[in-house]
Amino acid sequence: DINILLKSGQAIKALMAMIPDSNPDLPQIEIWLDKYKRFSPHTKAYEIDTDKMKDILGGFAGRLAQFAQGSFREVCDVYNPAINLLDIVSKGKSLYVMLPMVQAPMAAGNLAKMIVSNLSWLTGFLQNNKKYKPKQPFLWFFDEFSRYASMACAPLFEQARSTNIGLVPAFQTFSQLNVISPEFGDIGALFAARGPFQVQVGHRQM
Repeated sequence: DINILLKSGQAIKALMAMIPDSNPDLPQIEIWLDKYKRFSPHTKAYEIDTDKMKDILGGFAGRLAQFAQGSFREVCDVYNPAINLLDIVSKGKSLYVMLPMVQAPMAAGNLAKMIVSNLSWLTGFLQNNKKYKPKQPFLWFFDEFSRYASMACAPLFEQARSTNIGLVPAFQTFSQLNVISPEFGDIGALFAARGPFQVQVGHRQM
């Protein structure tokens, strides 16, 4: 649906008509859409310029398209997802996400980034809604972390412990994180000490 909206001005107009005037987010959406409107001499009205939208968003629609095909579609293309991240974390449940890093490394990395983004949102939500904070420390393991790590992950490692969430990134060498930035590499060096257990653990592969 998002992919279609980014390509069709008529689809955006139809969606806007479905939003009730009482929705508090409506003014913000209208202000954002105003940047992409142009006057059409044919219809004598302002319309959404999807070409301008594509230029500004830099191929975002194309990157989304990969998640609307094949096995990725079975996971992402749902209106009522069965997975509730808040419920999993607050109630101490388990979630295992298997990413096809070998078969589809780019798509798998992008999906991993979306999952990390959701976890970042959840961390902020728990900071403002402490009643959902997990009673027992919740551990989140990131396998092959260097494949999808970015500077956007840095605030998550700084803030997650305040919500009783421990982050354990797994990677081969610190140089893989130093490629992002030397400061980000320091996060990997101290990750165990920043978790809710406050225990530093070292492991050397022989």
